[in-house]
Amino acid sequence: MKIDERHPEHINQCLHQIELNLMDKLDSEDLEFKWDELVAKLEQIHDEVIELKDEVSDVKSQVDGLENGDWS
Repeated sequence: MKIDERHPEHINQCLHQIELNLMDKLDSEDLEFKWDELVAKLEQIHDEVIELKDEVSDVKSQVDGLENGDWS
């Protein structure tokens, strides 16, 4: 699945499922593993958001250039 095909609702569902799993497990080792998993997912989402912002910025720059007559 490409980054631009991901939907925020899907991401929220994944995070909610991780949260539910954390609540079900009280073992500290398991909780630490789940916490590390959550942090890794959040870092991945952060990286994807940064990449999307860069892509949107590039598109906006191209559109502004076209509006100003820069067809190259």
